[in-house]
Amino acid sequence: MLGFPTPYANELLYSTIARAGVHDGEMSPKQLLDSVFSNRKVIATVDLPSHIQDIADQYPKILGLDVTQLINSHTLLPIYEPFVPTERIIAIRNWMGGVSLGAVHLASGIVASRIKTKEKLLLCQECVSEHRTIYGEAYWDRRWHVPLVKYCIKHGPLFETDIELNGNQRHAYRSILEVSQTHQLSVTESDVKFSNLAYQLIDYKTTSSPSFAQWTAFYRKLAVEYEFQLGNRIDHRKIDDHYNCYWDKAWLANSELLTTTKDTSWLKGIFRKHRKSFSFAEHLTVIDAISSGCLSIEEAINRAKNIPVQHHEIKKEVHVKLATAHTDQFEWVDLLKDYNPKAARLFKPALYARLYRNHYNWLMIINEKNKGSKNYINDRVDWSQRDRRVAKTLLRIINTLEQDLSLPRFSRAYLLKKLTPRATIEKNLHKLPRTLTLLEGYSECIDEYQARRLTRAIILLLQRKEPAKPWLLLREAGLSPERMTHPVNKLLEEILKHDSWRKIQTY
Repeated sequence: MLGFPTPYANELLYSTIARAGVHDGEMSPKQLLDSVFSNRKVIATVDLPSHIQDIADQYPKILGLDVTQLINSHTLLPIYEPFVPTERIIAIRNWMGGVSLGAVHLASGIVASRIKTKEKLLLCQECVSEHRTIYGEAYWDRRWHVPLVKYCIKHGPLFETDIELNGNQRHAYRSILEVSQTHQLSVTESDVKFSNLAYQLIDYKTTSSPSFAQWTAFYRKLAVEYEFQLGNRIDHRKIDDHYNCYWDKAWLANSELLTTTKDTSWLKGIFRKHRKSFSFAEHLTVIDAISSGCLSIEEAINRAKNIPVQHHEIKKEVHVKLATAHTDQFEWVDLLKDYNPKAARLFKPALYARLYRNHYNWLMIINEKNKGSKNYINDRVDWSQRDRRVAKTLLRIINTLEQDLSLPRFSRAYLLKKLTPRATIEKNLHKLPRTLTLLEGYSECIDEYQARRLTRAIILLLQRKEPAKPWLLLREAGLSPERMTHPVNKLLEEILKHDSWRKIQTY
C-alpha cells in the first residue's frame, strides 16, 4: 500500500491501519484489509494483533520499523511480557509477526485471565486536541486501552466512545474520526493509582522476563522484607487485610481482583510456588500494596530477574537397602501395596511428613512409580437441568429476534453470543443436547439469510410504494448478483415477475 502512515508515539497499530484507510479513502473494511495484508480474513485486533510482518514490509528499512519495534512500541505486549516465561514470549512474538489463529491470546493467558479486555474504545479528549495541534490528526493511544485503565495521568478521566470491539464488524479498523458520542468515566483514587502503575509498566523495556521460580523467590523475599510473616511462614491473613485496605474494596470487586479467605484465593497463590502466570494487574496491585508504594514496578521486575535460581536434581534411581533403609521407608513401601500415594498420605500423614523431611528424593520417586490412575468424575454441575434452563432462555431469545428482519445472520456464533456465560455453554455443548438441537435448527444458512434480507427489502419498497427495480431491491438488501446464491437468485426472478409483484402490492 503506497503512502502507508508512520505510527506516532504510543499509537496502536490498529490506529495506524485505520488512518491508512482514511488517507487512502477506503470506504470498505475488506478493501482496506486487501490493500494492507492481501488477506480479507484478518481480524482487527487492538491489543495483540498478528500479521505485523505485513505492516513492517510497508516501511523502508532505514526507518527501523521492524516487527520487534512495532510490537514493543505500538501494541500492548509490554504489559504482559514481564510476567510470562521468556520461551513463551518468543513464541508469542513469532505468532504476532505472522499468523496467530488465536494462539497469542491463549499463550499470554488473556483468555483465561480474570482481567478482561475492554469492550469499547476509550479516549482522552485533551490528548486528542494535543494530537491535532501537534500532528494535524488524532489517533488511538495504546495506554488508553490497557485493561482496567480509566484515567489519563496527564489530563484526567478517560471517555468511553460508542465504538465497540469484537462486535459484528470485527474486520473493520475504526478511525478516531468515527466517534460520534462519548461520556466521561467515573474514577476513584484506586483508578488513579492503578493507571500510574500501568503507564510505568507499558514504558518498561525488557529483553527477558523472570521465570516462575524467580517470581516465587521474589514474593517470598518481599513478604519477609515488609514483615508479613508468622514465625518462619508467610502470614497470608495479614497480607490479605493489608491488600484490601490499600486498594478500595469496591474497586477490587469491579476489577475482578477481590480476594477470598479460601485456600484457593489468587492472592495466596501468588505468594506460593508459581506454576502458572498471574495477570499484570495482580502483580501491579500486590507489589504496590505490600511495599505501600515504595517499590516501583521496574525495580520489582529487575529484582526478580536477578534472583539466582537453584535447580534441585533428583536422582534417577533410588534403591532401598536393608542395611541403610529407615523403618519409615519400609512402612511406606508396605502401605503402597494397598493404597495409592495420596490415599496413603491421608491415612498416615505423620509418616508422610517424616519421609518428606528426611527422605524427599526417595519419596518422590517411589510415589511416582506407584501413583494410581485418576478416576475423577466432575459431578458438580447438573448438566441436564442446566440444559433445560439454557434451552428455554435460547428459545425466548430466538422468538424475540425473529420479529426483527434487519438483524445480522442468526449463525450459531451469533446465537451463542446472546447466552450467558457464553464460553461455558460453547465448550460444553456436547453435554447440552437440547441447546445444541435448537442451535442447529434455528441457525440460518446463507440461503436463508439472503432470503430474509430480500424479504425486508421488498417490505420497505412496498411501504414506500416504489417500483420493483432489480437494482433497487439489491441495494436495499445489500446484495449483489455475484454474492447471491442460486436459490435466492431464483427467488428474486420470481418476485420480479410482473404478476407476482402486482399480487404482492395488491395484498
